[in-house]
Formats: sequence, structure tokens, C-alpha cells
Amino acid sequence: MLKFIKHHLTSIDGVELFPLIAFVLFLLVFIASSVMVLTSDRRRIKQLEELPFSDNPNDRTLHP
Repeated sequence: MLKFIKHHLTSIDGVELFPLIAFVLFLLVFIASSVMVLTSDRRRIKQLEELPFSDNPNDRTLHP
């Protein structure tokens, strides 16, 4: 089965560029999410953490 896939991939021009593009996209998303988590407000994180255990099931608003 791998030979079947490999045969079709070798017929595509520039196929060696796709893994590099996928890696760069993954790296950008990982860095962006890490920056967002590290710079977020601690009170907001604590509120999101406690949201599933809230006594009021209709309370879905996030108050800072």
C-alpha cells in the first residue's frame, strides 16, 4: 500500500515542499498558542477552570 501512495506522490511536482509547509504551520500555531497562554490573565484562567463546577448552569458569561 505504501508503494501505491509513494508512486502517486513522486508524480507531483514540488511534493518535497509540503512537509516543510506543514511543519512551519504547526510551529506557528504552537508558538501562537504558547504566547497566548503565557500572556493571558491569571484571573480569567482561574474563572475558566472553575466554570464546569459552577452552581449556576446558566452562568456562561465570563466576568473579569
